[in-house]
Amino acid sequence: MTYVVSNLYGRLDKYEKLIKKINLKESDTLYILGNIVDHGEQSIELVNELSAQYNVYSVLGEHDYKAYLLLSEFDRILKEGGAPSASFSRKMIAWAQDGGQVTLEAFQSADADSKEGFLDYLSDLPVFEEVKLKSGKEFVLICRGIDNFNKDTDLYDYELDDFMNGFIDIEKNYYGDKTLVVGYLDYEHTPAGRAGKVTAKNNNIALACDMSENDDVVCVCLETNDEYYV
Repeated sequence: MTYVVSNLYGRLDKYEKLIKKINLKESDTLYILGNIVDHGEQSIELVNELSAQYNVYSVLGEHDYKAYLLLSEFDRILKEGGAPSASFSRKMIAWAQDGGQVTLEAFQSADADSKEGFLDYLSDLPVFEEVKLKSGKEFVLICRGIDNFNKDTDLYDYELDDFMNGFIDIEKNYYGDKTLVVGYLDYEHTPAGRAGKVTAKNNNIALACDMSENDDVVCVCLETNDEYYV
């Protein structure tokens, strides 16, 4: 079976509960649609766990991207004994206020190997995955959307920022018979969307989850359309 989940947000406990709930087998595959880190207190531990799983794949989310950019630069500054610029400090403060504070604190207290492994994992994440089931059904998996979308543009030809800044319109069919699956939906401006629920429409599937500790993590099986909440 093939499963998709999104917005784990540093919640290793939610991930472990999900693995048990879906009974993930060696023959199964789990895709995580970005935003692995921030908000929750276990971002380092979660990344460490994911990096050891051969049948679990992640795509890059905007929180993962920000964490990598800022923490890699922060680590470089510390190693060189320099001082951050005013511009960099402002970016760090904004990220910390947007859920990054717990990730920063965990990174600072981690050992050198854990820091390196954390940054390496985030730096290697692709911005999309393409999946084809045995049934022949095809899917495009991304975190949130594609800015400047054009149906004739190859996925590899978009800029990274197009994936980090875009949102999907649930009312629009993007790829015909191919299903677009996203880990985020701007549900406040999308009447069809439901916070914390799966929204499927026009060959789009949106796992519209939030980031609070008490919010459900939402998972869908692509073969059966079964929904799982933990």
